[in-house]
Amino acid sequence: MIRQRVQRLVDDGVLQFVAVTHPLRTGYHTMALIGVKADGHRLREIANQIAALQEVIYLTIASGAYNFLGK
Repeated sequence: MIRQRVQRLVDDGVLQFVAVTHPLRTGYHTMALIGVKADGHRLREIANQIAALQEVIYLTIASGAYNFLGK
């Protein structure tokens, strides 16, 4: 029953599974979690620019004090 509900959420695009690597075990010697505040009208543009940086392992849109959290 749970498996079917999860599958339906995945099929509907509501739920997505993502793998996250361990930065220190993949050759990075330091790591930082960075919060970014951005202009609400340019969120997609800014997210694409940040995500394009080679040093960015992952970037997520957040609610709260910051618009993005990146590592």
